[in-house]
Amino acid sequence: MRVIATPTRLHFVLGKGGVGRTTTAGALALALREASGGAAVLVVEMDELSTEAGGADAPGNFPALLRAFGHAESETPATPEEAFWPRPVAPGIDAARLTAACGHEAFLKSALPGGAMLTGALRSRPIRRFLESAPAFHEMGQMAHLAALVGALDGVSPPRRYAHAVVDLPATGHALALAELPDAARKIIPVGPVARGLAEVQACMRDPRRSDVWVVTLPETLPVSETLELLEALRSHGQPAPRIVVNRWPADPFDGAEPAARAAAAALVARHPEVRGARAFRALIEAREATARLPETLTVVRSPHRPDLSGQALLTALASALRPTAGGVR
Repeated sequence: MRVIATPTRLHFVLGKGGVGRTTTAGALALALREASGGAAVLVVEMDELSTEAGGADAPGNFPALLRAFGHAESETPATPEEAFWPRPVAPGIDAARLTAACGHEAFLKSALPGGAMLTGALRSRPIRRFLESAPAFHEMGQMAHLAALVGALDGVSPPRRYAHAVVDLPATGHALALAELPDAARKIIPVGPVARGLAEVQACMRDPRRSDVWVVTLPETLPVSETLELLEALRSHGQPAPRIVVNRWPADPFDGAEPAARAAAAALVARHPEVRGARAFRALIEAREATARLPETLTVVRSPHRPDLSGQALLTALASALRPTAGGVR
């Protein structure tokens, strides 16, 4: 995989399932577009290994991102050619799903003489199943697809240039697998253009001037504990200090109240736990106690809980909370 310089900044969004990671990735794309003066932003999700479900033959799609932006799943691409390129989901924002198959084909076309002639063989079911199951090959293909979409893969020209690319990682383990990818791949392919390209990708992921890591969590004890474990794992893999998004932050029923009034409210809730507003007040207290365990040295963003909104209206509301931090990209 020959990687060339690109001005696109990468933003990796990760977190445990159920914390609102994909919604946060969509909101971050909106925030980055606005913070960069309307520059084009790419947002992608990575398909998970699903050979058993026919993943080797199915064209790529991005249903989770479609739902996040309020689009219907019927809009998913029908062919591998359609699946390769992003499609617009909002003004200035394109979305795609990164697939190993697309990346393998892009790499062959750019790195090998006559690579375009090999794409038909790559689409055969036996070879696809092998590439999906071989160690590191799946992640290698996904990273090659991402490199192609941001114009970093030699010989592949995307339809537009992106100032930012937001990568919605499907699971914590997948994020760590990407961090370990060059080391794992060198055991299979120790030298040559693939090894050099993966080393360049790793250097980009670990360079705070070229990429950011955003960890999404919830304002609850267990998710914060899992986040602390993830932060330690990222540190051990040499990743730059992440930014933490605490999603679904509860509303403050006493926002703006004097300290004395807040103390009186706390005492009232303690004496009468069923009084109106007590549940919201206790949720806020739990949120503050749980997130107080997060490292003070990291940037923490509170993303509000908006159960009254969905689709792009929700993304727009959450983008407002992310915009100041997104605008302060290192």
